[in-house]
Amino acid sequence: MNTMKKLIAALLIGSLFAFSVNAQTPPDATVDQDGNLVLNPGTEDEVTIPVPEGTVETDGSLTVGGNNIPAPNATVNPDGSITVDGNTMMVPDLPKGGAFPVSWLGSDLYDYQPNVPPDQDQNYFSFTFKDLRHWANDNWFWFYEWKAAVYINPNTGSRNLDEGVWCYTRNLFPGQTEGTWFYLARKYNWHDLRDSKPYDGIPDLGDGEAGGQQFEGSLYVKNPSGYDTKGQGWFVLGEYPDGNWIKRLGDSSAPWVKLTDPVAPSPAN
Repeated sequence: MNTMKKLIAALLIGSLFAFSVNAQTPPDATVDQDGNLVLNPGTEDEVTIPVPEGTVETDGSLTVGGNNIPAPNATVNPDGSITVDGNTMMVPDLPKGGAFPVSWLGSDLYDYQPNVPPDQDQNYFSFTFKDLRHWANDNWFWFYEWKAAVYINPNTGSRNLDEGVWCYTRNLFPGQTEGTWFYLARKYNWHDLRDSKPYDGIPDLGDGEAGGQQFEGSLYVKNPSGYDTKGQGWFVLGEYPDGNWIKRLGDSSAPWVKLTDPVAPSPAN
């Protein structure tokens, strides 16, 4: 991505890791009083992106701004594994969180269907990762922005989203050839989408404005086999106007690789 110039600097992981990397510079943007995203405000290039209305259909798909995001064709098997579009992803052999997901993520999730109990499959809006679908039988989520199924294990790491837990996926990375664990922690650049810059940890935007924000964060990946041959390491994943991209941190020669085309932003109300 030749237009990426933003410097992600001094990513300090404890006292062991510090990286910097060139990334795309997001456009100058503000959110107006109606929740619309305004790009390049006050210039001849000003563009207003309205916050669309979103509904969850009876088949579990998400309709946002007239665009339908289909629920993945997936089933949760009796052993806890999940089959997505014919590919079965085994549950890692580690303790499960039981009925944890909705209560564990807590205030990070907005419930599109508050009258539907959490023990049923349904879509949520995450104030960190945007649209998610939870398969209620287990700890599997479909991350719409990543176009990937992710198994979250809350009994690992620091056992909380801020400090981090281990997750599992088999289809996040382009060309991924085998399943891998990755470490996900909100403190590594994953800010609450209700918290506009300078990301001081204090939400200053309404819930309905979160969908217009752009997310960005870092993942520590144990085995990016098939996608990256340089072994385990940190990767940055970010949302930009032309889609969602991923890149290895600390390697200026590593290319940015596109994960998905833009996913229509969702309101949280």
